Amino acid sequence: MEKFGTVLTRKSANGLSVAPPSPSVSPRILEQAQRLKAKEWDATELLTRWNISIAPRLIELRHHEAMPTLKTLEVAYGSATPEGWLMARLHALNEYTGSKKMDASQIEWLAEAIMSSYNYLTLGEVDDFLRRVRAGEYGHFYGEVDPMTLASWLNCQYLPLREKELLELECERERKERDEHARRSINFREYCRRKGYPEVESAFALVDYLDELALRQKAEN
Repeated sequence: MEKFGTVLTRKSANGLSVAPPSPSVSPRILEQAQRLKAKEWDATELLTRWNISIAPRLIELRHHEAMPTLKTLEVAYGSATPEGWLMARLHALNEYTGSKKMDASQIEWLAEAIMSSYNYLTLGEVDDFLRRVRAGEYGHFYGEVDPMTLASWLNCQYLPLREKELLELECERERKERDEHARRSINFREYCRRKGYPEVESAFALVDYLDELALRQKAEN
């Protein structure tokens, strides 16, 4: 049975670049991948820099538009890079729990399953999910760390929470846009003041004023 280090070494072959990304990739993902490549990090350096120690920072920025997704890593480095990143995170969770551990093949299977079904998650969202697992928010492991339980918690517990958070962020963004629009807008009285007209409340009142002014001017002439 392979140990975790052996599996990760196998994944690291050829610079952690195995399968090419799918041709159907969104412009946002492509832009993120290009920014990663511009850093001139190889996959091994990326995994070293983005180790578990920076998880709190990734969690804080989990919904930020610049936060890379698992798909971003695949596009930039190949499929084995996000799988290797996931395996390292799952290995850390494995060591954290006092239950019977997942073996290396189970960790690899779970990483591949997450990558296959949830590659739209950002790295911060994955770390947020695992933080909640460690905090016991979804329950406890009974006897052993079960990859099926983790997959179920991700799908049934975390994803609805993620959707709620994203909806709240979108509502907040729309509210700020409305407030900014209202701040930049002017009422009709202010429009009249800027044009040098009497500060009336409506266009009808302004038309009446202009008609009366025209009549006076005609009478005067």
